Amino acid sequence: MAGEWWSGIELRHLAALDAVAREGSFRRAATRLGYVQSAISHQIAALETLTGKRLIERSRGTRPLALTEAGEILLAHADAVIARVRAAQADLAALDGDHAVLLRAPRSTRESIRESG
Repeated sequence: MAGEWWSGIELRHLAALDAVAREGSFRRAATRLGYVQSAISHQIAALETLTGKRLIERSRGTRPLALTEAGEILLAHADAVIARVRAAQADLAALDGDHAVLLRAPRSTRESIRESG
């Protein structure tokens, strides 16, 4: 079961975690992403279920939300995943312009591509 949960994580879960962390509230995260608050709550709850870790310390009242240690770790990885997806989006959008694509793959990946090609 340990490796299976990764296949259930979706980009929307990571985007919700990122938005909640940046905005400090489920309501503001929902506004930022164009969702209703309950959708963000469900995405975070699903992510916590998939990881088996509490990711956010929820507070009542005026105190802002805080990420747990697990939440901070996953957020760092989420930031990297989101950045890679945005880079891929930009590379594909470049195809519409001049058909030149800049690869933004890590050096080790580029070397593997060169060696296999």
